[in-house]
Amino acid sequence: ALTFLEQAASFVTRPEVGRFNCLAIRMMLFNYLYIDGDFANYFDQKSRLIETIGKPLFNQSIAGTFCYVWEMDIAISQGRSDQALDLAEQAYASHPSLSPHLRSLVLQLQAAVLAWRGEKTQALVLLEESERMRELSGGLYFITLNKLISGLCRARCGQYDEGMALLSAGIEDARR
Repeated sequence: ALTFLEQAASFVTRPEVGRFNCLAIRMMLFNYLYIDGDFANYFDQKSRLIETIGKPLFNQSIAGTFCYVWEMDIAISQGRSDQALDLAEQAYASHPSLSPHLRSLVLQLQAAVLAWRGEKTQALVLLEESERMRELSGGLYFITLNKLISGLCRARCGQYDEGMALLSAGIEDARR
């Protein structure tokens, strides 16, 4: 995959390549770098995209919205829970009408942070909303991810049996 992304990346500077295609190529690269854990290059590529298309267009694009989710996940993985919660608030402020799909992703990450902090009541409220949004938006991968995170959060919040059931279901779904 990286070979194809590197080849595609050379096209984003060509004037005949439209902004939408440029954005799509860069989003695939961001996603790859994020999943690979190459956070320094992720943030470098994000800065280059913002320089190329401008902050207003970036913020209005799907890339801007997805970056909030990816960067929340990065912050959580690096133990910066306050920053993850700040990014969630920024996502809501910048995109008040988030799609159910993106809203579910932001909510489940917020819930995870709060569950690990011991803020059980608020974590469960956000988790239930995340599950409801995921039911609306679907997507097999994201349903599985939601089950896994919901299971972990519920177990952490004292709902051990429900949490284990969701974790087991998520693991089973992931194996298919």
